[in-house]
Amino acid sequence: MHGDFSRDSFDPKLNFARVLMQQGRLIVDADWNEQSAILLHYMRTLAADLIGWHGGVGVAPGIGQPYNTVNAENTGPNLVTLDPNNKEITKISGGRYYLDGLMIITNDNPISVDRKPEIAFDNEKSDALENRLLYLDVSEKHVVAELDSSIRDVALGGLDTTTRVKTVSRLRLLHTDTTADKIPKDQDSFRNIEFQKTGDTTKHKINPRKLNETNLPSLTAFTNHISSNDDDCSIDPSTGYTGLENQLYRVEVHHGGTDGETFWYGSELDPKTKDPRGAFTLKWSRDNGSIVYAGMTTGDGVTLTTKWRDDSRAIQKGDYVELISGDKESGTLAEVTSITEDDGQYMLKFDSQVPITKGETILVRRWDHRSRTEFPVANNGGFVVKESGEKTKSVSILIEDGISVQLEIPSGAQLQPGDHWLIPARASTGDIIWPKKPGKVVPDSVLATFTQHHYAPIALIDKDGKVTDLRRNISNS
Repeated sequence: MHGDFSRDSFDPKLNFARVLMQQGRLIVDADWNEQSAILLHYMRTLAADLIGWHGGVGVAPGIGQPYNTVNAENTGPNLVTLDPNNKEITKISGGRYYLDGLMIITNDNPISVDRKPEIAFDNEKSDALENRLLYLDVSEKHVVAELDSSIRDVALGGLDTTTRVKTVSRLRLLHTDTTADKIPKDQDSFRNIEFQKTGDTTKHKINPRKLNETNLPSLTAFTNHISSNDDDCSIDPSTGYTGLENQLYRVEVHHGGTDGETFWYGSELDPKTKDPRGAFTLKWSRDNGSIVYAGMTTGDGVTLTTKWRDDSRAIQKGDYVELISGDKESGTLAEVTSITEDDGQYMLKFDSQVPITKGETILVRRWDHRSRTEFPVANNGGFVVKESGEKTKSVSILIEDGISVQLEIPSGAQLQPGDHWLIPARASTGDIIWPKKPGKVVPDSVLATFTQHHYAPIALIDKDGKVTDLRRNISNS
């Protein structure tokens, strides 16, 4: 989550039950956030243990049972109604449903299928009606004041104080040749089931990633490193973190590449287009990517509708900013070629090749990487890295102020956009907060953090319009 945090201290493996405030001490954001995370983790785990993978109150007829979509005896949330003529979905009922301990509340009852983003279609309609799987896709979204002005209090002159985390639920429709009897009854199996999409000869997994997978990409962060090139801010090897302020660095995958694991080699970077030819790219921020502004696109640039508080949060010429539209989590990276001010409003201009739709409300996020000899910025705005002597590892990447990182992509692992790592840097110790290998003083590798999606089957609609209920009643779970 791209918030202005000091660090993320919650670790479920530590089994902390609560945070206790002491008198006369400083109050910091990490303690507050850890307390809420401890409680939320407990409640969601308890809910998942009691309810099971997924379920709702008053669900009928229930999992594996066919139902008539015009029968009033069918009840519960996420109930499908079909048009009797063309067998297309016309309504999906609202209500309260649970998935992996997360509570999903849909206030509208029923929901029209043209309601977005709650309803989404994974592929186009088929002329020949096939089986259609309706399933839930639930994740969390970080909401800042630039996305929702209700977070701000006008009494504070427009300053933000906190952020919010929102549960985002979508019902997705997937055309498939799968039958109801082949739908797995547990989350892990369902996550890895392969579906045949309409007009696609390949199989499609809903989402093969899990938080506890050991084949995720990992990162090692450390200090006291000299870049292999004098142009890249070499430092004295006797020093550690040389920054004057505490920071929370964020290293994030911007582009996953063609296969999610291709490193860049110098000969593969086109000098004209700066295209890494399939390689993944990264981006980094010294403020956890928390410097964001609301903006309105003008066709060749963006006019910011919110302002920065001081120069440290300003956007300058040469900075790379991410233009994020709608409900998306990531967007297009563009280099600011010019910035002007007119009557208190800042206008950013970019290269003419940046695709911009005029009149669109967007979120503008500042990143702090720049193009360097060893790590040039590619055409998509992220910087590329080379493979080291070890096939699965990158060369050491010098971020700034003595902080370096090394990326490792084990065989079978893949980088995906949004994969990230947080590195707290502390001026008082001249070092970073990073785990060490057990019984050693050398830094350990840390698996990537990413937005986890939770999935559950809701209904299977066959080519004749018969609906098989895949929801679960809590009392029967």
